[in-house]
Amino acid sequence: MPGRMYWFLLEVPEIIALEKGSVEGRSWLGLTREEARSVVDAIWKLPKVVNVGERAMPATRRLAESIRDADGWAAFGRRSALMELLYTVIEASRAQTAGEDERVEILERAKREIFASRSSPPTVADLADRLNVSRSHLHRVFRECLGETPKGFIERIRLEEGCRLLCQSDASIKKIAHELGYATSQHFATVFRRFTRHTPSQWRSLNRGEL
Repeated sequence: MPGRMYWFLLEVPEIIALEKGSVEGRSWLGLTREEARSVVDAIWKLPKVVNVGERAMPATRRLAESIRDADGWAAFGRRSALMELLYTVIEASRAQTAGEDERVEILERAKREIFASRSSPPTVADLADRLNVSRSHLHRVFRECLGETPKGFIERIRLEEGCRLLCQSDASIKKIAHELGYATSQHFATVFRRFTRHTPSQWRSLNRGEL
């Protein structure tokens, strides 16, 4: 759908200039030295992309409109809109960082649960219960962080364990399928072939002793 893009080039003073109490003889955006230092520090810490959604649009529109005017009131409007825009972006970045930290923690805990019992990994429902999160949130975390679903990740880890067992043990394919939680060796072979493009027997012959 059609949209509109705004670009703003903001000249941010160096911290060392702020330490002197002013930038080119005047305060930056009308802020005190301490306020300016905090804002500039937050700006330099911003990630390349901050998702602010529609929250920044009112201030963005007011800033764009005030730039077209040249009187004193417009200058005040520019400064006010810019301050609001900066505040919105910085707060969104902080929330985004907090969300990323939470996602990383959930993902790491999920991985530990899965790898701890890789030969018989938990179902997605069991995993969500153990982590005390909803299945939809767990699904979203895996999608955003790994680009795959929890079910797909669990299946991949289980099949990687199958590859290892085929190469490093003399257990029958039927026994390996049972250990990995597959109802039948045929089901295991079907999923395994989709994953590796080889049957379990072919994989064992090609990679014996290599993993």
